[in-house]
Amino acid sequence: MLLAPLACLALSALPGSAQTPAGSQTPPKEPTAVEIETLRLLEAQIASLDKDTGGFTGAVLVASKGKILLEKGYGIADAKTGRKIEADALFDWASVSKQFTAAAILKLELQKKLSIKDKLGRFFPKAPPDKAEITLLQMLSHTSGLPKGFDPAWKWDASTRQGIFDLAFSLPLAQKPGTKFEYNNMPYGFLAGLVEELSGKPFELYCCETLFDPAGMKSASFIGHSRLDTARVPKDERGTGNFFPYGPRLDWGYRGCGGVMASVHDMFLWDRALRDDKFFPKNARQEFYTPVLAGYSLGWNVGDDVKGRRVDHGGDTKAATTYYGRWLEEDLVVAMAYTYKPAIDKFVTGRALAQIARSGKPPK
Repeated sequence: MLLAPLACLALSALPGSAQTPAGSQTPPKEPTAVEIETLRLLEAQIASLDKDTGGFTGAVLVASKGKILLEKGYGIADAKTGRKIEADALFDWASVSKQFTAAAILKLELQKKLSIKDKLGRFFPKAPPDKAEITLLQMLSHTSGLPKGFDPAWKWDASTRQGIFDLAFSLPLAQKPGTKFEYNNMPYGFLAGLVEELSGKPFELYCCETLFDPAGMKSASFIGHSRLDTARVPKDERGTGNFFPYGPRLDWGYRGCGGVMASVHDMFLWDRALRDDKFFPKNARQEFYTPVLAGYSLGWNVGDDVKGRRVDHGGDTKAATTYYGRWLEEDLVVAMAYTYKPAIDKFVTGRALAQIARSGKPPK
């Protein structure tokens, strides 16, 4: 097996395999045989993906107990220039972005500006009576009863946050709030607008200042944001498609439910921040991960795994896919961004990588 270059963090990403820091008197430990074998199995799993259609293209990070086991980019970012995907490439995490919108709401709760049990009528006194009774928790957990969005037949102004508010209040309910889980993008756009209303800041700025920067995610931002390093963004369809399939600027049809731009390393840092009581207190984490209906909490699918809870989520654009999974008690994290639509379900692959990291053995 050929070893990946240092920039791709193959063996160099293993615990104790980095160079000795300046002034250090104790050299780092060499990677163990188990760590080397785990890396080999992780890379073999990636190499097995989608062989018939060009192989895996994107980036992957796998970490256990805060130690990165694999962090690497694969394939071509731009077929026209031949630019390769590096480990620090920035991807649109699509619906994985919902957890950041939920986290922004929880931060506002910690600031005493709302409770997730609040009804919309508290913030919108003129809301129609049936919509006024919907809670923020129902909006976050896809149990609001609002019709599944966004229907192309809807006529609304996607250029302003008032447009998303007006849209939600104008539509008839599909079912009684709180009675049924139905995955729905539109309430998350609505919630992004509420973050702006209550914080007095643009949604993107609030997330950067309150979530990304405190977590150390200095390269994370949003589609169209001023700090986005577009030179690190790969095209979809394995480098032959678009950088931003829904356009280079966010509107209220995608803001809040997608559009977070981050590297797999940023997502590793997000995992570490979410384990820090100073960043996210225990009571906030409990709300974050408590399922409401159908095993869905606040931007997470919640399930039981070998040694505790797994919280994860996937995302899809027209021609790209993402997966982000965290194993809370085991302290495992998998971040995976594809620049194409894989043949094998992203959840299957992400959980297989976690099994390798957990056991050091091939997945069953």
